Amino acid sequence: MSLEGRVFGITGGASGIGLATAQIISKRGGTVCIGDVDHAALKEAESYFLAQNVPFSVTSLDVSDKSQVESWVQGIVNQFGRLDGAANVAGIIGKDHGVKTVSELDDEQWNRIIAVNLTGCMYCLRAELNHISTGGSIVNVASIHGTTGMARHGAYAASKHGVIGLTRAAAKENGAAEIRINAVAPGAIYTPMMQRFWEEAKRPADAPFDDPSAFQRQGMAEEVANSSYPSMGKIVSIEHFRVPPRWLFVKITDDTGAVGWGEASLEGHTNAVEGCLNSWFERYKGLDAEDIENIWQLSWRGGFYRGGPVFMSALAGIDIALWDMKGGKVRNKIRVYAWIGGDRPNEVEAQAIARKEQGFRTVKMNGTGDIAWLDSPSVLKEVVSRLETVKAIGLDAAVDFHGRVHKPMAKRLAKALTPYDPLFIEEPLLSEHPGGIKQLSDLTTIPIALGERLYSRWDVRPFLENSAVDILQPDICHVGGISEMRRIAAACETYDVGVAPHCPLGPIALAANIHVDATLPNFAIQEMGIGMHYNNTGQNITSYIKNPEVWTIRDGHIDILSGPGLGIDINEEEIRRLSKETKTWPVPEFRGPCGELREW
Repeated sequence: MSLEGRVFGITGGASGIGLATAQIISKRGGTVCIGDVDHAALKEAESYFLAQNVPFSVTSLDVSDKSQVESWVQGIVNQFGRLDGAANVAGIIGKDHGVKTVSELDDEQWNRIIAVNLTGCMYCLRAELNHISTGGSIVNVASIHGTTGMARHGAYAASKHGVIGLTRAAAKENGAAEIRINAVAPGAIYTPMMQRFWEEAKRPADAPFDDPSAFQRQGMAEEVANSSYPSMGKIVSIEHFRVPPRWLFVKITDDTGAVGWGEASLEGHTNAVEGCLNSWFERYKGLDAEDIENIWQLSWRGGFYRGGPVFMSALAGIDIALWDMKGGKVRNKIRVYAWIGGDRPNEVEAQAIARKEQGFRTVKMNGTGDIAWLDSPSVLKEVVSRLETVKAIGLDAAVDFHGRVHKPMAKRLAKALTPYDPLFIEEPLLSEHPGGIKQLSDLTTIPIALGERLYSRWDVRPFLENSAVDILQPDICHVGGISEMRRIAAACETYDVGVAPHCPLGPIALAANIHVDATLPNFAIQEMGIGMHYNNTGQNITSYIKNPEVWTIRDGHIDILSGPGLGIDINEEEIRRLSKETKTWPVPEFRGPCGELREW
C-alpha cells in the first residue's frame, strides 16, 4: 500500500504506538509530522527519520494546550500543503492507575487525565477536521478500558470511553465528505509508558493478565499500528501483469493512491484468469478496498457459475492484493521446506546437499516418473532408493506422487516407503478419487497430504468428513486468496487435520501464505518455491521485490515478514518491464510408451 505524496499528523508519535504508526506510514512513502511532549523521545525519532532520508517533521506538542494543537496542525499545512490523515495517539495513565478506586480519586489526577486523553483528543480532532482533505482518514487511540471499564482505573476508563463516543459522533458528521474517522481500543501494549508503570507498580513481566485480555500477554506497538494507520479508499483500478517464469501478479489501486499486490498464478491457464479479472473490474470499481469480506462474497455469490481453478485463482489475486493493502503480522517464525528434483525424478543427492547448506532441514521431491496401472517392482525400488539417499544426508523428506500413480501401484508404493518414514505422501491419487484416497490412508501409517487441486472449503469437505487426509495443502492462489485459506484452515482444525500450504509459486503468494501460517494453530510446514526447477528464465522468488533478504532460511525456518502489508517491497518497474514480452506458459505434455497421456 503506497502512501507516497500523502501527509499525516501523529500525536504521541515519538514512541510506542505513535512511533510504530509513523514508521509504517513512512515506509509506505507517506510524510509523517510527529507531535510529542517527550523531548528526549522526539530527539530519537528525529535521528531515526533523518537516517531514513524521508520527509518528516517533529514538533514539541502538549495536546492539552489548544493553541499548541492549532499551531501544530496549521504548521503541517503551511509546510507540506495538505493533511491527508492523522493518528491521535497521545495519552497518559496517571500515577494512581490501577491503585485508587472511584471513591478515592484525586481531583488533580482526574483533571489532568481528562485534559490530555479526552479534551486533547478533541482539540486535535477539531483542528484536523478543519484542514483534512476529502477522502482523508483519522484514527483515535482509545483503550479496552473504554469499552469494558475496569476497577481502579476510573479516570483512564472514563477518558477513553469519551474518546470512543467522540469518535462515533465525528464519524457520523463527516461521512458524507468521505472522511473516515475510527478508533482502536487496544489492551496492555508494550510501550515505554506501560513499562514505566509496571516497574513502578513492581509488577513482574510474567504476571497473569486480568480479563478481558484475550492473548494473556502485552501486545506490541506494531500490532496496534497496523490497525491504526489510515483506512483504505475506494477501488479505482485493477491491473494484471504476466511475468516469467509463469506467474500472474495483480495490482489494485484505490482513490487515495494506495496500492496492494496479489498473485493469481494458475499454470497453463493464464489467459482465462486474465479474462476473469478483466470482467470483474467494473463490478469492483468504486467499492471500499477495506471491505474485503464483502468483495469476496460478492464475487462468490454474485456469480451463478462459480468455483473451479480459474475463478478461484482470479479471486485469489484480488483478495491477496486487498489484504496487502490492509497489512498485519503475528508470530516470529515458521517452518519451511524446499523442492528438489524436477517434473520427473532425477539425481537428488547433490540438490539435497545444496538445500541443507541453504539452511533447510526438510525437502520434498517427485517420487515417481510415469507409472503404469500395473508396473514392474523395479520402479518402486527406484523411488525407495531416492528417499533413502535424501534421508541419509540428514534431511526429512516428503514424497510427491503428483496424482500420477493409480491405485494398484499407489498401494504397493506406500507400503514400500513405510520403513523409510517419509514426512508425508502428497497426492497419492488424483483428488477426483476421495474414496480411493481413504482406502490408501487406512492402509498406511504415513501421513497423507493433498489439496493443491481443491479450490474451496466445499471441495475440501469430503476429505475431512471421511478422514482421508492428515495434512491439507491448499494453494493460496487457487482457493480464492487469504480469506478462503483461513476458512479452510479453520475447518481442518475441527477434524484435527494440519495445514501445509502448497506454494511452488511467486514471491507474493509466498508472502501471503506466511502471514496466514502465522495465525494458524494447526499450521504444519510451508512449501517455499526458491530455486524451482522451472525457473529457467532467471527469475526466482527473490525477483520482483526490493528486499529479497526476507527469504533467508535459518535452521529450517524463516522469520515472519515484519514490513508493512505483506512485508515485501514490490519492484513495480521490473514487473512492468518484463510483463511486456511474457507469453503464457503451456502445461507440458507427457506420454507413456504406448502413446497414452500421462499426468504432468
